[in-house]
Amino acid sequence: MRLSTLAVLLALLAVAFLAKTPKPLEPITIKVGFLMVKNDPYLRAMLGYSTTAAAVDIALQRVKKERLLENVSWNFTWMFPQCNEANTSGMTGDLIRDYDVDVLMGLPCAKTALISGASATYFNIPLISYAATWADFTDKSRFPTFARSVASVEQTARALIKVLNYFEWGQIAVIYTDDQERRKCYNMNNQLQDQNAGTSGKSLKFNYINGIVKNVTDEAMDNFLDQVALQARIIIACFDQDVDKRRFLLRAYDKNMVGKEYLYILPDYVPRENSATIWKSSNSGNISDGRDNDAKKAFQATMILEWETIPEADLVEFKTEIPKLMRKPPYNCTKDCDWPDAQYGSSYSPYMHDAMYMYAKALDKTLRQDARQYRNGTKIRENCEMTFKGMSGEVVITETGDRLPNFRLEGFNANGSREHFGMIRTSAEDLKVQMLELNDPYTITTIWNSRGGVKPLSIPICGYAGNDCPVNFMQKYLALVVAVSTIFAMMLFLVATLVAYNIHGRMQRKRLENSLWQIDNYELTQIDSAQSISSSEQSVKTTSTTNSLPSMFRKRVAKKGRWNFCYRRKEVVAVCQHNTAVQFTTQDEAEFRAMRSLEHENINQFHGLSRDITGNMSVWKACPRGSLRDVLEKESITLDWFFKFSLIRDILEGIDYLHNSMLRVHEMLWTAPELFDKQPLLKPTTAADIYSFGILCSELITEMEAYASHKNDHNMTDDDIIYRVVKGERPPFRPLVNLPQNSDVNPTIVNLIRDCWSERVEDRPSMKTIRTVFKGMGQKNANLMDHILSMMEKYAGSLEQEVAERTKALIEEQKKSDILLYRMLPRLVADKLKAGQSIAPELFEEVTIMFSDIVSFTRLASLSTPLQVVNMLNELCTLFDGIIDEHDVYKVETIGDGYLCVSGLPNRNGTAHVYQIADMCLAFQRSVRTFRVAHLPDEQVQLRIGMHTGPVVAGVIGLTMPRYCLFGDSVNTSSRMESHGKAGMIHITPESNQYLMKDYETESRGESIIKGKGVMETFWLMSKKLH
Repeated sequence: MRLSTLAVLLALLAVAFLAKTPKPLEPITIKVGFLMVKNDPYLRAMLGYSTTAAAVDIALQRVKKERLLENVSWNFTWMFPQCNEANTSGMTGDLIRDYDVDVLMGLPCAKTALISGASATYFNIPLISYAATWADFTDKSRFPTFARSVASVEQTARALIKVLNYFEWGQIAVIYTDDQERRKCYNMNNQLQDQNAGTSGKSLKFNYINGIVKNVTDEAMDNFLDQVALQARIIIACFDQDVDKRRFLLRAYDKNMVGKEYLYILPDYVPRENSATIWKSSNSGNISDGRDNDAKKAFQATMILEWETIPEADLVEFKTEIPKLMRKPPYNCTKDCDWPDAQYGSSYSPYMHDAMYMYAKALDKTLRQDARQYRNGTKIRENCEMTFKGMSGEVVITETGDRLPNFRLEGFNANGSREHFGMIRTSAEDLKVQMLELNDPYTITTIWNSRGGVKPLSIPICGYAGNDCPVNFMQKYLALVVAVSTIFAMMLFLVATLVAYNIHGRMQRKRLENSLWQIDNYELTQIDSAQSISSSEQSVKTTSTTNSLPSMFRKRVAKKGRWNFCYRRKEVVAVCQHNTAVQFTTQDEAEFRAMRSLEHENINQFHGLSRDITGNMSVWKACPRGSLRDVLEKESITLDWFFKFSLIRDILEGIDYLHNSMLRVHEMLWTAPELFDKQPLLKPTTAADIYSFGILCSELITEMEAYASHKNDHNMTDDDIIYRVVKGERPPFRPLVNLPQNSDVNPTIVNLIRDCWSERVEDRPSMKTIRTVFKGMGQKNANLMDHILSMMEKYAGSLEQEVAERTKALIEEQKKSDILLYRMLPRLVADKLKAGQSIAPELFEEVTIMFSDIVSFTRLASLSTPLQVVNMLNELCTLFDGIIDEHDVYKVETIGDGYLCVSGLPNRNGTAHVYQIADMCLAFQRSVRTFRVAHLPDEQVQLRIGMHTGPVVAGVIGLTMPRYCLFGDSVNTSSRMESHGKAGMIHITPESNQYLMKDYETESRGESIIKGKGVMETFWLMSKKLH
């Protein structure tokens, strides 16, 4: 009977609809019929009329602002079927038949939306919902005119399955409530079963499912928990009301079921404004029950899955505006809006906004395509495919009119705060594909930090009842394990003892052998300067036969380079600093022992190595005359062929000795071309030393650095030279060895050098061949001593000339030192110090002191880089110093951007000091008016100057960087004048004013409180009078 009545009603509606022929005109009025919930005590706060309807006005304001549907007016009709199926059926018919609506909107309850959806399908008018989540509406063969601003519960079920599979939870339990109205959780459970059944691969196993209709009692929850304890540890708990979530978790807490083994997944659609503290009784709809701490601990065992939306903090203005609009026309809501929760927009109000805005954009697109299709529900639904930024977040509507959802995965920490673990994103290409991405710093393991880093298992190790624990291996085989362990321990102890004894013996031998070349730091006394040399000499004078350090050592110590000289066991040694601390290998230590054992007159003796945490120092025999490089660089020494031949022969003897020692090669004389090869295992050879010998010989013959002529004449760099050497040119690129005419050098040596640096290694002569050649070049009956005595006579003349040149250079340096000293101290004081006189503090009865400071220097510095600040100060100081030089004024010091100057000391000048300082201050102020900062041309530099006349005491303070300093209250008074002055002004005391008032324009500032001085009448120095 009921079906036949419904069929008759639909037929009547169809006749009325077909009899009507709409002819949309411009402008057009769109009639919107709303089906809403109004007085339901539970639903009205979540999505009811009084907390949601005005979101439509806010959406239309946005439409108007975006200049959409400019020629469209609106007519709204509101009806309230209260999620009642019969009411929904009748009111839907009324809206279509009697009110002639062009679109149906609202439909918060899914089961009643199905009825309205059937009618909308029949009449092909749009049906737009802001809260219907059932999966049925995805079937466009049944509901071709349906679109919604919320996601389908089907997507929520897929997201749940994605989470369960991601964390490898295969067996679960489900509890849900069924409010018999929206039936959100009921439909979610059905979809969870359907989606799991359609999952390819390994599916989930639902060990226990329990649905609770309407009122959820404690007994029902306890019954579920008792069953779950024996069948699951991962529980999906879906409750229509937040208060039931808190009650359920407190029941689980009381049953000790919120530990590390249990996890409760709470799926939700729309986050509430109080969802962050849902564990509080006040936020769950209850009067405080004193169990908030228990609830907070219980919620730590939860994981929350909800739609991604805009944060609640960003919706405060929107949700606050809704109740204000509800009290205005056309709503005029007073009585129905006069309840506590009606003072703030509902959780679904953003979705109502987005539903209205989505329809408006789709209608605008439809009207532009064909204005006659404005009531074509299928066309409107097709045009709902869009993406926009709504009040509920990023809104993506697919071609089926369904919203593409993203989900947030969150939980509670120990403080009761929400933590955002990650996102589940739905693919726009395939709605069945979802991807879970954890947020940094969370990973699949760190997400469980609140549980001690342990992920809960769907099946506990010992089973649900705790009776299936794995067999303990130790209990079963304890005796065997003890016996085997004892035998193994004894054998291990014996082996360890033998190994330790062997290692100890080897370490003792190694320590003894290494002591030959290892030098402790305390054995070395570093020579830092001429003063330390003197003290060092005195400290060893009573026990050493050598009472002075050779002059060559003194000069080299003064250079302060990588090489230094130290005393070791009363002997001067050369020390080379190696800044890199290296861990030496056994092979390295063996090489050090071999180096220590080398003894030859042409080999510099290696004493050893001193090691510490900052680096290593190699210790060598100190050569009074320096190295061969020092000899070549000494311009005053003239080497004839006999000396060069002797030096080359000594080098040859040293290399030959090395080649027959354990070291085999020198490695560091020069770098042969073949050693530039990129082969990592290529090591120096004796042939490479032969090449190096040829280079050294060329330097001795030409008395200049190798390739020096190429650098000087052709501007070649080291990189250019290396490139040409490695390139392997023909003929090879080598240093130039050009002998001057009438040279006493044996030409044979030049040919030998060219053979030594041959490109092909096999073409280079052996040491034996080189020794034979040198033996043939030697002069018979040649005596080195006789040659030296003859050379000494020649050097006597050149020595006198060198002394004269050095004396002249000393005088020039003395002049430079005097100039520098006069810049640091007054000339009178500096001359006394140079004469060795002591500088006693001196009282000056009357001087004039000036302090100056750059106004807002900190701000200028903040606008500049450090280099620009230094340049700016340098330019200013150069300007001021030029002015100071024009007056009888002494600049005491500069402190950052401040100047301290004084006149009247150390040379007394009567009363002229006041006028000198005054003229200088006025010149300062004039100069800064035209001064411009290079990098801040629009900035005007201003000075604040203070001056005072009075007595001071002056004297030299300190030995290191001595300073000529002023003391006395006059210094403080002058400083106070500067600090209490004004920008661009010269602040003076009465003492200075009494001298200046005759010849200068001064102006009384009046009495003011000066820090440390009390009340003083002070003056401004304005200018100098024109006579």
